[in-house]
Amino acid sequence: MKFNPNAPKLPKLAVLYIHGWKHNADAADSDLQHFTELIQTLRETHAGKRYVVGIYVGWNADAPLWGPLENTTFWVKKNNVDHIAQSANVTFIFSAIGSIIKADPRQQDQFIAIGHSFGRASYSQLRPSRW
Repeated sequence: MKFNPNAPKLPKLAVLYIHGWKHNADAADSDLQHFTELIQTLRETHAGKRYVVGIYVGWNADAPLWGPLENTTFWVKKNNVDHIAQSANVTFIFSAIGSIIKADPRQQDQFIAIGHSFGRASYSQLRPSRW
């Protein structure tokens, strides 16, 4: 992607989504498909008024087990998300988004963070600095 110095300076809308248990970042995953649809709708709605950026955070939350057996992975996946939430990687993601969103304090930029299931747990355990 090339930088265009003549592009209009529009406010940014960044939407971050951390998926939940039994999901992943595979193209066939329903969470990723719905998130992609949401971002496309937001881009169409805000065309010419805002730059809309979607950030989908994928982690190893699915288990290739049949039906009820997949539920036996609950505690293992909960332990995984606790480690992810406390890692520097997630903090780095939030810091990077914050620096992009507030690059120009005169802009009416917005940041929305959404988490589902364990994705919510990982987000709620973060302590990002205010931007």
